[in-house]
Amino acid sequence: MRPERLYQLDIVEAADRVAIHVGGRKRSRGARKDIPMEGTSYPLFVSKVTKQPSRSRELLDRFVRVLAPFAPHLCEELRQRMGTSDKIAFVAWPAHDPALLVEDTVTMPVQVNGKLRATLTLPRGADQATVQAAADANVAKYLEGVTIRKVIRVKDKRLNLVVG
Repeated sequence: MRPERLYQLDIVEAADRVAIHVGGRKRSRGARKDIPMEGTSYPLFVSKVTKQPSRSRELLDRFVRVLAPFAPHLCEELRQRMGTSDKIAFVAWPAHDPALLVEDTVTMPVQVNGKLRATLTLPRGADQATVQAAADANVAKYLEGVTIRKVIRVKDKRLNLVVG
């Protein structure tokens, strides 16, 4: 990425701070895992961060702090352009909260006799009745004329219907 492009990043005051905050946290955690440079980790990190649709000042600040070990002089200049007077060498690494990494919805495969027949997107922790109703609506053509002998459900993971 050319330095001129970094200067053109839009700084948006976020209307939905939680979504931007979660995005920043996800990128920080992924970057920490990518830190041992194996040739392509740095470009992958930059690619992940720049795909964010809108960038808040907070997210851009996190990005610069994570980028600092790789390009300290560039990050120092970026922080000055953002209006921050702290030296990048003395700023703490962005902390992450594992609770923010938990998604609100889960994608659950529905199997009929062990074969994948549908996938459901449901809220995390949905009860048995909700899962069963959504599954029956999506796999109705596979359940015509047969009886459900057993329902195997792994919470938030999968639903398997054994029919016969």
